[in-house]
Amino acid sequence: MRDASVDGAAAAVDGEAQAGDEEGPLLAVAALRALGLMVHFLREGLLDGALLPHARFEALAGGPGAEADAAVHRGSDAPALMALDGAALESLELLENSAGGTAGTLLALLDHCTTPFGRRRLRRWLVRPLLRAGDIARRQDAVEELMSSLADAAGSARRALAGVCDLERALARLAASAGGEGGGVGREAPHVILYEDVSRKRVKRLVGAVRDMGAVGRALRALDKVRRQKVE
Repeated sequence: MRDASVDGAAAAVDGEAQAGDEEGPLLAVAALRALGLMVHFLREGLLDGALLPHARFEALAGGPGAEADAAVHRGSDAPALMALDGAALESLELLENSAGGTAGTLLALLDHCTTPFGRRRLRRWLVRPLLRAGDIARRQDAVEELMSSLADAAGSARRALAGVCDLERALARLAASAGGEGGGVGREAPHVILYEDVSRKRVKRLVGAVRDMGAVGRALRALDKVRRQKVE
């Protein structure tokens, strides 16, 4: 059975091939073959049912034909994110310096995150920076607002999030334990018999996630209150 997310990826690759240069069709075939091998690998490991429904595929700017793509795509038609290869990440010292540490890197300079999932988001933003000028300007405006008119609300939000667990991973574990129509996968699969109180662990994870979601709600309300005051 084909997965809807895989069909969407195939359609995206086909669209890029039609919009790109003469190398487009060849690159599309190579991309689809790589995608097929990835899906096969996940299926062999019995992980396709848990991972593919949550997969997201998108075009990156970079690689063969990038110059032609830049000339063809303008404004909202351009890829949203830039692709940085390993050499670029190393030479720019975005995440790691030449000595293997983080001192002096862009990540060390910008990382004032309170939560683990916020830190991972910042890391993703650095390795896949925005490409469209409009998106970059909007992010700059948002940062300026957080540092000026929303500074107090942002401080309240940070304090509310200070004790939050790694919600991103906690929710992912809960989703894996719930699974789809056939139940969970791996240790959480219905046919697996474990000599431990798995249900109790699931409940503890759920209670912790619900408690910390309350903290996230308080942080969002602190920001929303200021936003509504500005509108009024």
